[in-house]
Amino acid sequence: MIAKSRCNKKEKEDFEVKEGQSRATQPELKRKAMVRFVIGGAIGGILGFLYYRLVGCPTGGCPLTSNPYTSMLYGMVLGALIGGRIGS
Repeated sequence: MIAKSRCNKKEKEDFEVKEGQSRATQPELKRKAMVRFVIGGAIGGILGFLYYRLVGCPTGGCPLTSNPYTSMLYGMVLGALIGGRIGS
């Protein structure tokens, strides 16, 4: 038995490409998502280092802010996650 399409007219119009618009291909969408992911990670790493330098923990008792590498790594992960979500 063939399943009937349950799309209404509005949903069908959403999938149609209108005149003057280009439909983004799957590789283009993946590339844009990867660029946002990488840029977000880079910005997060910079902000993590700045947090280490400006706020940091001079006594060494804070596990995230006492070492610049952990601060940068934490910032990169957060930046990549936020950057990957923006625009999607």
